[in-house]
Order: sequence, then C-alpha cells, then structure tokens
Amino acid sequence: MEALERSIVRIFRQSSQTVVGSGFLITKRHILTCGHVVFKTPINNETNLINSIVTFEFPFLTPRSTYSAKVIFLSSVKEGGEDLAVLELLQPAPRETSPARLIDIEKGYSQEFRAYGFPKAYDSGVNASGLLKGKVASGRVQMEDIRDTGYFIEPGFSGTAIWNETYGGVLGIAVSADADKTVRVAFMIPTVRIRAILGANIPEFQSVYHQPVQKREVLLTNLLTVQSFAPRIYVATATTNSVNRVIEHLRKHNVRSDRWLLKRGQLLSFDNLDESHWAEMCDQGSTEEFDTDEWAYSTDEDRLRDFVALLNLCLKGKVRDDLQYDKSRDYYYFRPTNDLKVRIFPYHTGKQKTERKVFAPYESKSGQSAGTIYCYRHSAFAGQFRQYNDVWYLEITPTYHFTKDGDKLHFSHEDLLTKIKQFERNQAVMGQVRMWAYYLTPQATLFSPSESFLMFGNLVSFDASFGINDAEWLSREEDKRIVEQPTDDTPLFEGL
Repeated sequence: MEALERSIVRIFRQSSQTVVGSGFLITKRHILTCGHVVFKTPINNETNLINSIVTFEFPFLTPRSTYSAKVIFLSSVKEGGEDLAVLELLQPAPRETSPARLIDIEKGYSQEFRAYGFPKAYDSGVNASGLLKGKVASGRVQMEDIRDTGYFIEPGFSGTAIWNETYGGVLGIAVSADADKTVRVAFMIPTVRIRAILGANIPEFQSVYHQPVQKREVLLTNLLTVQSFAPRIYVATATTNSVNRVIEHLRKHNVRSDRWLLKRGQLLSFDNLDESHWAEMCDQGSTEEFDTDEWAYSTDEDRLRDFVALLNLCLKGKVRDDLQYDKSRDYYYFRPTNDLKVRIFPYHTGKQKTERKVFAPYESKSGQSAGTIYCYRHSAFAGQFRQYNDVWYLEITPTYHFTKDGDKLHFSHEDLLTKIKQFERNQAVMGQVRMWAYYLTPQATLFSPSESFLMFGNLVSFDASFGINDAEWLSREEDKRIVEQPTDDTPLFEGL
C-alpha cells in the first residue's frame, strides 16, 4: 500500500453499513475527519457527541474489519467551528496502517492533488484529482477540477485527505463542494489551520514520527568520470634539471605540450620521448615505455602521485585557452573578455539548453561610487583527481574568483566569496557542477584532438530508494535566512 492508503478510513452510520464520509490517521491512535461527518453518524438526534462511538474501516486492508473510536474533539460548523473532529481509537490500529504526514504550504499553492472518497453508490471508494487555486476569505483553500472527465470532490469525500505526491503528504482536509456539480469547485481546510486547532487539543499530534517519504530519486554527484587517459607513460633520463629550460626548448620547436614532468633527474611524459623534439632534453637510449595502468592502479605512492601530476598537467593544457589557474588557491577560473564585458557560456543539462554568465562586471549600488564597476566575477572550480573502486574521477568543487580589473585579485575577494555563497542553495551549486562537467567533456568546438590524452565522461549519479522532499524543508529554512536565490541578474552587493 502507498502512504495515503495506509491512513485512509471509511466512516459508517451507527448500526448500519451506510458510509457517511472519510477520515485519515494523524497519529497511531487518532483519526481526523469533518465535524459534519460525525453529526451524520448517530441514529438519534444526539446533541452532545463528545465520547460518542463511531465505527469505521480501513478500506485498503484485507480482510476488512470494523473498528470503533470515540469522539474526543468536535468543532462543527453547526456550532460556529471549523468543521473538524478527532476520533480516538478504542483498540490498536493494525500494524499495516500509518499516520499521514501533514505538509504546510502556506506560500506555495497551484499544487496538484488527489483524494480518495466514498460518493453515493461507490462504497468501495474512488479517486479524484484537481488543482489547488489559493485561499478564499474564510481561510479555506479553493480546489478546482482540471480535467474534462473523471471524478472530483463531491459528497462522500468529506473528511478525506488532500494528498500531494510531490510533497509526499497531506495538504489539507476536504470539507465542502459547490452544490452546482458543473462548476467542479471544492474547498479544503489547510494543514496550517489544522495544526493551529489541534496542537493544544491533541498533544500526541505534535510528536508523530513519519518515515522518510518513499520515492525514487536520482542523486547527482560532483564526480566526473575520467573516461580515458593516455595509454602509455614514457620515462627517460633527463639532461637538465631546469623546468624552464625544457619549456623554452619546446617553445623553440613550436611544440605545445603540457604532458610531461621533470622529477628525480627523469622526464616522465604521456608523449613519446623518442620523438626528435625531445632529443636534447633526455638521453634517447634511456627511454622506457610503460602501460599507464601500471601507474594508475599501482600500490606505489610515488607512482600514483606522478600519475595524478600528469593528469593535472593534461587538465591544465585542456583548458588553457579559456581558463586561468590560480596556484595559491588551486582552482581554475574563466579569463576576462578582451573588453571586460559579460561572457555567456551556453551548455546543456540533459536535453535542456541553458546558459550562465561566467565572467561579468558588477557595479556599486549606492554612495559616491554608485554606477561604477566595483568588481568582476569569474566562474571557477577546484578539481581533484580521486580514485574509487579502481575508477578515476575528477571531483568538481564550484567557486568564484573576484578581481578588481579582470586581472588582479580583488582586495575583498574573501568577503565577496562568502556573501555570494550565503545565497546559493543546492540547486544553484549543482547547476554550476553541470556547467563545468559540460565544459570539460568532449566538445568539438572546445578541444582539439590532441587533448584526447585526457577525456571525461558523465557525472556519477545513483538511484535512491527514497528521497528528501526539498520543497518541504527548504520553505521553512529559507524563511529564516534568505528568501530568494540570486540569478545572474540579481545584484550581488547593496550599498557598496
């Protein structure tokens, strides 16, 4: 059974099998329904229904059994109340049942919902669906049908849960429907009002434990798979200990190569060191050739460090036309444009096209310097090569680089970085990870064939059997901090 079905009950008129409405578990011992549903349960015209007995079933359990509960709270419209009632079970609820999760969405209507009710001639129940439209003056929330066919809220749905799949919980309780069925409009009491009424009357209601919402979710990591690297490593005895001399020698021969390392009197490279342009830099007769896997998956720490160093040199060569490396902070950032104007980088997230400002000027917003350029923001990332289960990945950590003129580091770089990161939520950071992954994966317009010495695949993702409803906890957390996530058009700094 799904979560909603485990909580739904069908309420009967006393001493008969006539269904008068619905309800749902809000704790293991309590059922929430409508006050007017309870008023339909007695055979006689009783006026004091507190402690009266109500019979009900859990319709999705087999075999079906009838249970009893007593009315412990009643706030009926007949008495000027909110039309709510709470029933307390007289025996334990079956173990297959569970209380429904109540979700507050005071600021987020236009949500689709489904509800399970028992209209006339359908004692087994039917599903209805629709869309929340927003509050009306009474405090209730208007619901509308959005389909041409199918069931909608009508008599028999009173007291049922208004369920939302995205949030994995109940948004309110159905209380009424327009008498004109052609209008197809109904109303619910939202959970925020339910909590306010029941909090003081049902203490147990405040401490109900709910299991994590059971839903499948694909979780994306910041690990970019290393799809391939150079198949061979070449090692030769060096004829120089000067890195600068090697650089000048290669430049003299018009060789643009970053795939080499000078260490311990040896040259190590993904390039074949027997090629002519290396002749003066190493002893040609000393060249040894190794399968790169011997280094990539070695238990020798020196070999692993040398392999990672070569990968980092390949990465630097791969991005050198667009990115600059900050050695002290160990990250890459987009170079400034020649005219110091905005640079837009278009990319794909799956089938969706999007874009991001990867270099942009920002103006002061107030004071004598208002309207002048205060700083330049460069999109940046730190990359660390890591090995897990014999697979190599590039761990991408997005960040920003701030300059005062597109070149020199801004004197308030650290403060600016702290400010912008205070605004960023998980989705904003993941958007940057996706952008960098797209940039680094093989694109004909970005990289030349020579960069095939290091090729990346996809970001690692995995399926989770349940997920966290971000919409539920973010709405509450962000109310305490920052309401809006900045976009590229949002001013970063006020009062500068």
